[in-house]
Amino acid sequence: MILSYLGIQHQYPALVSMLNIKPEVGTPFSSIHNLARMGVRVIAQKQGQFETLYRLLASGWPVIAAVQTRELTHWKGVESQHTVTVIGMTADEIFINDPDFAEHPLPVSYGDFDLAWLEMNERFAVIGPSVLHRD
Repeated sequence: MILSYLGIQHQYPALVSMLNIKPEVGTPFSSIHNLARMGVRVIAQKQGQFETLYRLLASGWPVIAAVQTRELTHWKGVESQHTVTVIGMTADEIFINDPDFAEHPLPVSYGDFDLAWLEMNERFAVIGPSVLHRD
């Protein structure tokens, strides 16, 4: 999703291989660093904060967040380590694009997102076409 947002063309089969995507299992979050082979800059961190997400979004950078799905109501209790793209925040909700759901964006309460994100050590990543500045 973010590669398309950035206007970076890619072939899905090559992406599956590069990211080590396993059917019925998924993708290890650490595989996100492999995208650097496509000429993009990848910054990944743990222990993120809502202020950091807000600052990145305000600067025009969507954020990939690692989450535990059982904490997100749209997953209806299914337990899985997963990633979503955070694309917006209001005072009440966080808006995500979840690749497993057709509806976009999905509103998620701060409480649900916080629990889902906390279970994955608040990991997040930003992908950009060139050097990004850390705040």
